[in-house]
Amino acid sequence: MSLFFKRRKAKYDFTEDGLPSDRKEVFFDALKLRFVTFVKVGFVLLLFAIPLIAAGLIKDSYLYTIMLGAEQGEIAEASYRDYVFTIELVYLIAEAICLVAIGVGVSGALRVIRQIVWGEPIFFIEDLFDGIKMQGLRYAIYFLLIGLFNFFGRSAILLELDIGFMKYIPLGMNYVVFLPPLLFALAQSQIYKFKLTQEYKNGAILYLKTFPKTILATAIACAPLLLELIGIIVLKYVLMIVFIVFILPFLLMGEFLYFNGVLDEYINKERYPEIYDKGIRRKKTAEDKSDEKDLLAS
Repeated sequence: MSLFFKRRKAKYDFTEDGLPSDRKEVFFDALKLRFVTFVKVGFVLLLFAIPLIAAGLIKDSYLYTIMLGAEQGEIAEASYRDYVFTIELVYLIAEAICLVAIGVGVSGALRVIRQIVWGEPIFFIEDLFDGIKMQGLRYAIYFLLIGLFNFFGRSAILLELDIGFMKYIPLGMNYVVFLPPLLFALAQSQIYKFKLTQEYKNGAILYLKTFPKTILATAIACAPLLLELIGIIVLKYVLMIVFIVFILPFLLMGEFLYFNGVLDEYINKERYPEIYDKGIRRKKTAEDKSDEKDLLAS
């Protein structure tokens, strides 16, 4: 056949020099080569996010109806505030429950993402269910805790106590004190077999060691919260669906790569060298090449 047809060459040669040499290259390689798989992950996450989206739609619809009633003079101002407080409070409780479902979905999604960035074979359905089976309960607990801390923080604001800026402190502590170690714990769950309390303790220690960078990583992880600022209900939830399917999987990959890098530096390098720099082929420095030549010469 080669006498009549030109032999096709692969667009990319998978030589050692072409493999990603740092986590930035891993990210963009995965983006380029596994885009469809990430979109599949996004649709899985959307499936688990349906209860939260439905709860948000119901809340916003009620708030819109109450607002119209207040504007038309059908609802007194005092009653309007009471209605808004009740609707927001009920939603925060529902949100905490719905986050449990999202946690289960993230456990499976991160398992698939871990396989991708580590350069392991991908069996999408099997990996997804393996992640849920092994880490689903743990992630459900972590996400329930996120929901509960958010409930207490947001409730302090809803109460409208006359304490000025102080009412924002519980919510601020949620994002600055509680959440960063938990993000470390989520990454550890995909790699080690530590107890839940040990994961969080390790996360707290690593958070202190990497404070500025981890605060930035936490802020990026909280980016979806900005969607709450959109006032047009239909636009808000269309953008939310687009975000979950086409952006959230890559956000999860970026977060996992960052936290995995920190774990490599402080834990894997000495305790688990077999997974140190997993999925990365560091380019050899001149010093490394010189050492190899000396070894061969001897």
